[in-house]
Amino acid sequence: MVGSPNHVHKSLVNKRVAATLAACVGDRFMLQGKPFAAAGSNNYRPMFLEPAVVDDIMKAAADNNFQIMRVWAFNDIGRADGSESVDIQNTTTYFHYWDGNAPAFNDGDTGLAKLDYVVASAKRHGVRLVLPFVNNWASFGGMDQYVRWAGGQYHSDFYTDPTVRQWYRDWVRHLLDRTNVHTGVRYKDEPAIALWELANEARCQGSSQFAPSPDARARASATKASCASRPQTIGRTTAVPVWTAGRSPRSTR
Repeated sequence: MVGSPNHVHKSLVNKRVAATLAACVGDRFMLQGKPFAAAGSNNYRPMFLEPAVVDDIMKAAADNNFQIMRVWAFNDIGRADGSESVDIQNTTTYFHYWDGNAPAFNDGDTGLAKLDYVVASAKRHGVRLVLPFVNNWASFGGMDQYVRWAGGQYHSDFYTDPTVRQWYRDWVRHLLDRTNVHTGVRYKDEPAIALWELANEARCQGSSQFAPSPDARARASATKASCASRPQTIGRTTAVPVWTAGRSPRSTR
């Protein structure tokens, strides 16, 4: 059975998009069918900066053969006026805020439109991006801002509270489905985005007033009692890429 012209067109578009996206094949990172290894930099500032400065950063990266740059794709605050924010210093540019009833998205000029420009500039300069969705730490709100929105008690409520988990999924989906105002490409289809990260330096302990969950400590104590000769950890990890752009993230289904 022959598909409709519209269906065929969409299939061809999807194949072209997939061909330009980075992907994991076994234990190798691939780009356009070839192994991809890159030198790069981490820079959290671009989303706060004027377009000309963003362009200067991306040009400097390209001129120095930096193929990858890791930039924040998050800034979570309290209310739109900055009140009730975990991080009171970074509230003029924000992507995610509390509207009085639920988390909401700032798609305008003080919000995701600024991230749009960062992505567009990186694309023009041949720099690919790594974008984390949320911060473990209180800088830029992060997980503790979600916990504050929910009226929670512990940093690890971010991982266990069903409402908070859904808010995070909603944010991920909103960003993936967003169409960049400068490129006209949805984020999930954008080849300039090499990798998504579920979080920056995710762990059970944060850096604000929200403490680790006591039951995590209890589990560690029980394990220690059973195996006293071995060191124990609460499960800290550095930020690890968990899926490639354009693929459905398993953890958000």
